[in-house]
Amino acid sequence: MDLLKQFSQWTAIARLLFIAFGMVLITFGTVNTPAHASLLRTADSGAIVVQSRRTLRDQHRQSWQVIAFKRVQPDAPEEAIYLRLVAFPGSVAIDHPQPILLSNVQGQVWTAADRSDQITVAQPSVGQSVGQYELQAILSALPDQTLRLEVPTAQEAIVLRIPPALIQEWQAVAQSESSQLVNACAQFPLEARQNSAFPEWTGCRSTE
Repeated sequence: MDLLKQFSQWTAIARLLFIAFGMVLITFGTVNTPAHASLLRTADSGAIVVQSRRTLRDQHRQSWQVIAFKRVQPDAPEEAIYLRLVAFPGSVAIDHPQPILLSNVQGQVWTAADRSDQITVAQPSVGQSVGQYELQAILSALPDQTLRLEVPTAQEAIVLRIPPALIQEWQAVAQSESSQLVNACAQFPLEARQNSAFPEWTGCRSTE
């Protein structure tokens, strides 16, 4: 009974670490902001990172952090939207640099290129559980229906089901512009706005 209890405790701790790992990978050391229309906004090096974050399960019931994000900054070239997939560390080895595939029941297939080389990961073994892909070229073509997302590995492909509501969130992230964030201070908590690194162009940095 004691061994079973200890195992349950370690399992709960491991799941918390997995969730925290996914959050650290996308927030770049900044403060999370409240969700608005299912989107999150964080500050990063003069830019605001707009993101959609969900936890989905694959065909083996393993959890994945599915994070679509885009950096937004005025007077800068518009950046692409990326999809970051984070598995439980050590649970899977993603086959880089193979692309991910999205498909529907009609047999249409969309390919998103691997951009995982953009991620700075301290430990290579952890990096095998993380993949980053460019959605920019295919997002507008994705239909409003459940899609099958295939993540390549050295063994079988990992399959995630992407609901229409999540695709709509990705499209909302892609459409985010800096003008939508200027003086929109309610989207950011006071403690974030009091940080001297918070982007001044938003008009929301607080000196209180």
